Amino acid sequence: MSKRSGPQKFSEKKQPPLKKAKTSTQSPFETTSISINDLPNEVLVEVMKFLPAYSFVGQQSTQQVSSLWNASAKSLHSRVTFAELIASCHNEQDVINILKDEATFDSLSLAEFLEIVSFHPQLTATLLEDLPAFYEGSLSFEKNRDRAVLGKRDINVAWKMYEEAVQEKRGIIITELASYHLDIAIRVLNEPNIVEKLYSGDLGAIASSHLEIAKQMLNHPSLRRRARLHAPGVINEYVVAQMGEAHLEIAQLILNTPDLLNMLTSDLLANIAAAHPSIAVTILKTPALLDMLNGKDLATIGCKNFDFAKAIFTNQNLIDKLDSQNLHDLGKAHKEIAFLIIGNPNLLERMGNFLFTHMVGNHADVIRHVLATPSLVTRLHPHEIGPMWENDEGIALELLRTQGLCPNKVSIAHKHKRCASFIINDPSLLSSLARYDLGEILRPYPDLAKAFLSNQANWDMLDTRSLVMIAQHNEDNANYILSNPELYEELEAEELAQIGSSFLASAVLILKNEQFAELLSGAELATIGHAFHEAAKIIFTTESLATKLDADDLAKLGSKSRENAQLVMASPYADKLSTKHLETMSGLPQRVVPFFFKQALENPEIKWVDSDTSRRGRIDCQGKFVDIKKGKVGKIVKQKIAELIKSESTQKVRRSKRLEC
Repeated sequence: MSKRSGPQKFSEKKQPPLKKAKTSTQSPFETTSISINDLPNEVLVEVMKFLPAYSFVGQQSTQQVSSLWNASAKSLHSRVTFAELIASCHNEQDVINILKDEATFDSLSLAEFLEIVSFHPQLTATLLEDLPAFYEGSLSFEKNRDRAVLGKRDINVAWKMYEEAVQEKRGIIITELASYHLDIAIRVLNEPNIVEKLYSGDLGAIASSHLEIAKQMLNHPSLRRRARLHAPGVINEYVVAQMGEAHLEIAQLILNTPDLLNMLTSDLLANIAAAHPSIAVTILKTPALLDMLNGKDLATIGCKNFDFAKAIFTNQNLIDKLDSQNLHDLGKAHKEIAFLIIGNPNLLERMGNFLFTHMVGNHADVIRHVLATPSLVTRLHPHEIGPMWENDEGIALELLRTQGLCPNKVSIAHKHKRCASFIINDPSLLSSLARYDLGEILRPYPDLAKAFLSNQANWDMLDTRSLVMIAQHNEDNANYILSNPELYEELEAEELAQIGSSFLASAVLILKNEQFAELLSGAELATIGHAFHEAAKIIFTTESLATKLDADDLAKLGSKSRENAQLVMASPYADKLSTKHLETMSGLPQRVVPFFFKQALENPEIKWVDSDTSRRGRIDCQGKFVDIKKGKVGKIVKQKIAELIKSESTQKVRRSKRLEC
């Protein structure tokens, strides 16, 4: 009997065995003579989008591969968010690669830093030993919440932190850890002495994270009662609603349990319905539940649920509950509802112009309809039309054409260049501008400013402040103004200094012009010299200028950089300086100036801090740069992470050598 039981699909003739294909050792890139570096930059960028976010930061960054990859990766690096960075961080090596990069490290807030560290159990455990000293026993809400992040990934670390938090009575840390881990949440719920000390909001946060815990809490009648918002040890109406918002099963249980439903106020019920479309449908079909809701509650649900919003406007009893604010909220949330409202005279009559303008300003199609309807245009509130032109240049231009509807022409011009051009070329709009507005409009657009300046008929419209605004934003326009007496003759010394401190070429032109130089005081010269070292050199080599400088001016000049300070100290005017002025120049405390100023002046390894532009660091007595950035990773933590990274790298080398042996 044949071993095959079924019909044969192919010929009974025995097929020859397949021959093993020859494998080639040649790279496909070698065969085609194409290298990955031959790919266009835009293609390379698209390929790189498939890499995890951490590939664009740290010492293992794709930017390190080649100059071509550097350029492609940079365009993506600038778009990497912290959420993306965390999502791509999966193991201990990812943590090391991210934190090795100095720029990335410094850009992280303390909370962000600790969340990345939480992926590295050994690093976390070591860091926890130093955190008590770092916090100095702080009970700050945010610091304790940040600290709890360290227990987010590893349950062993979390248990250790939990035991410490119980001893130290840190409810915030207990709450966060219980929210991260179900095992800890169960432990908390089984310890009455802990539950009674946690605020109701904390219990709600834990229950919102775990459905099983929410069910158990609702089965504790002794805990369940109405109470103030943050009452300790209580499952109050706010916690019940919080559970309902987080879990659909709990929301359904609430609707089917009179005791739970009776605990809720109408706004809490609305919040639950807004979180779950099926609950909103149940409420629509249940007259008793609908009767509980007022206009604000209906709007709360309708803003989140379009079908519910539409259903409101099919029921006159529900429509009658809506006031102007409720109508505004629903129309702002849904374009179709906005059209429905503006098409219904009765509803429109309930809304004031202020709310009407805000509502239609949220939808481009609705705005266009309003602008094309004379009876509706009159409802627009002139001072509240901002949102209308934010993202649509066409609508912005239409508003400019509608007289009286665009009071803030500067803002609209800054948002859209075509609008700026339209304004300066429309005589009626140009004549309606307030003082200084013309300069504000031209300031962001050097080409428009240049074209405007090239027409001498426009010069009378420009006041000196507008000229300064234009000059400060483009070197060519600045020098054009400084080269035309009819434009610069009204400029005051302070305004000349503002222009001179914007561009070196303008500074040189001003300092070498006798007419300008004569106007400038020592303070104004110091402003220009502080901006550019080359300008400072011109001042000190021109006796008529240098003699105008008093001690305060010299100190300001010298505070910019080591080079400026050296210039000041080498000048014949240095004897004007007191110890206080030296302190201003160097950032050194007065008591140590005599001992360390010379060292700071001559040692290029000591960082010099511009006293006018940076408040984040100073030169200390040992010539070290002390970083005092607020809200960033502390120096003590940074040192510890560096030690751990170095230790891990050393261990890796040792393991590698053992494997070689």
